[in-house]
Amino acid sequence: MSRLWLAQERLQVRLMLAERRGIEDIAVAFNCTRHDVHLLVKGSLWDWTDDELVDLRRMQTTLGYTIAEMAEETGRAAASIRARLKAGLPSLGPAGRPAGNQDLYDRPRSVPAATLADRAARQLAPARDLTGLVLGDPPVGYSALDRRA
Repeated sequence: MSRLWLAQERLQVRLMLAERRGIEDIAVAFNCTRHDVHLLVKGSLWDWTDDELVDLRRMQTTLGYTIAEMAEETGRAAASIRARLKAGLPSLGPAGRPAGNQDLYDRPRSVPAATLADRAARQLAPARDLTGLVLGDPPVGYSALDRRA
């Protein structure tokens, strides 16, 4: 069974992590196992601070740390770091896209005139009946059954 942590102890652990003390040091200070500390840190006990996210991004991009190295450095569980990286870091750019690829997403898009004309014709085509209009049936002439003939 895992150790029960008091609110005061949780605060002390958080302060120790902010001081960059390792999991082993925290376990010794509280006379518990590393596993108990990992369970405390791995859980959703507290959210990531902005400084932690900046440090995590720096470790990932600039320093090239592995997840295990980031876990040891931040004092968080590897699973927590893996989940945070999978969710995306807010400082990476809009919608979690890598900052270096912004030109791919910001360049103007052009749609061929034929595609725009086809879309306009489809929107102006009459519906088969009111039920088809409500339920999303294709307009007259745009069904796969119409094209078979």
